[in-house]
Amino acid sequence: MNWVEAVGYLGSALVITSLAQTRVLWLRLFSLCGSVTFFVYAVLIGSVPIAITNTVLFVINAVHLWRLFSGREDFSLLEVAPDSPYLRRFLEFHADDIAASQPDFSGLREGDVVVMVLRDMVPTMVVVGRPRGKAFRVYLDYAIPSYRDFKGGRWLYEERADFFHRFDVSEIVATGLTERQRRYLRRAGFRQREDGKWIRPI
Repeated sequence: MNWVEAVGYLGSALVITSLAQTRVLWLRLFSLCGSVTFFVYAVLIGSVPIAITNTVLFVINAVHLWRLFSGREDFSLLEVAPDSPYLRRFLEFHADDIAASQPDFSGLREGDVVVMVLRDMVPTMVVVGRPRGKAFRVYLDYAIPSYRDFKGGRWLYEERADFFHRFDVSEIVATGLTERQRRYLRRAGFRQREDGKWIRPI
């Protein structure tokens, strides 16, 4: 195998790696690198079709990455009834992942407040909780793996804090029983109290 073939194999490895990613960001990054590598390979072997294809793929990936990093995604909030069939199916589908990150979540209860964060109209995050005195107690704050980049939580608790104002509360309270959830809570602006609870003033 000469070095030109090695470039081609590297491009193939990057594309295959991109398809194995569960997060959109990493998928786009590996795919972008793969398209650049394949473009170089196309130039080396003199293949115009491969060069054109990977130029187009480069532009597509670059545009998606620009939207991810520039905040051009469209975020919106959707309040959902606890007995919504779609919500229940969503929670069932992600049940194992939810249990791994937030093992204290025991399921929906009557009176729960449930909201979904939509990114470009894709349901990427669900928050389940209820007001208790001056605090809004969060029982579940879950983002699906492909959109687990902390953006949804920051958007909800910073730019849409007005959603919680209607409950006449002054803080949001959550638990962080796993390292993954604690890392997320820190990025979303929560701070841990001496009693172990995680608090975010609103």
